[in-house]
Amino acid sequence: MLQNLKFSRCIALPLLAFMISVSSCSVNKSNGDENHAKLSQYDKEKIKEAEIAKFRKDIQDSLQKSYSATVKNLNTDVDAVPYSAIDNVPAYQGCDQSLSPEEIKKCTSAGITQFVNSNFDTKGVEQFAQEGSNRVYVRFTIDKDGNVKDVDSRASHPKLSEEAKRVVYSMPKLQPGKHKGEVVNVLYSLPIVFQMK
Repeated sequence: MLQNLKFSRCIALPLLAFMISVSSCSVNKSNGDENHAKLSQYDKEKIKEAEIAKFRKDIQDSLQKSYSATVKNLNTDVDAVPYSAIDNVPAYQGCDQSLSPEEIKKCTSAGITQFVNSNFDTKGVEQFAQEGSNRVYVRFTIDKDGNVKDVDSRASHPKLSEEAKRVVYSMPKLQPGKHKGEVVNVLYSLPIVFQMK
């Protein structure tokens, strides 16, 4: 998604710049011919160079702001490993450590899902939910101590996001995950889906 965003900016910004430069270079025919004739060729070149330099600076500033905003919005740990790519996933309470890594992964996912479904207060957010199916997308980090941190959620209403964060932050401590033999932070994503009539 970030690459598509960069690609679209790479196309859209130069195109916009070209359109601006073409429109700014056009001259009003009624009195522009007299003023245009008075400018020497040297003056014309200096004006164009200044416009091009300003244009380049504006484009660079715009790209830098876009990049900075995009990086800031990611809000993830650099040293975190995605749940789907980790060697030994964090284990939810009650998941038997003698199980295979794939079985522990299923047990942990089921435990987290069951906890969230049991503790998400649909009645408390009923007035903010839409009729039919509602989705809240939650992303969080399970840190090196097994605690949940950096919960981020997205929903159709801020109150749904708040409830999702409340529930996820209240999850019990997990056994930390390991990757390449080291305890690591783990990124976990969870869709919360519920129906309202």
